[in-house]
Amino acid sequence: MLNRLPKWTSVTFIISLLFFSGCHGSMPFPSKTPAAAEKELMQAIVTFMDAMVEKNWKTAYLFFDSEFRRGVNDSTFINYPRKIEVKSYEIKSVELKPSLKEAVVVVLKDISQQGFTFKGIENRQLWIMEKGGWRILEPPPAPPSQ
Repeated sequence: MLNRLPKWTSVTFIISLLFFSGCHGSMPFPSKTPAAAEKELMQAIVTFMDAMVEKNWKTAYLFFDSEFRRGVNDSTFINYPRKIEVKSYEIKSVELKPSLKEAVVVVLKDISQQGFTFKGIENRQLWIMEKGGWRILEPPPAPPSQ
């Protein structure tokens, strides 16, 4: 005859296993599939870049990481004098890291500066998953010269 543990012991073991694996920052199964993470990332990139083209600085500001937003408040960002205007863009590549929390994105931008148009300017962007949403890592801009 086999010596069986009570059912509640098995349940307690499974709950403990899930709890402790969560405490170490890794659950046994990822919460998102790579396809779902990439879809969310693409939506964030498109929304951010559309906001840049449309000069919707309030929306664009929301996509910057928390460190950027600590250094630059929304009012300063919205009213910041811009010398470069994004006319259009094309997403050239998206490399989602295996963690599904970081990505490298290459965007080709057509920009206008002082009356000149420059086409296909390559812009490498680093994106991170932060507080449940994709955010672009960007250093705060230098203060405007006076």
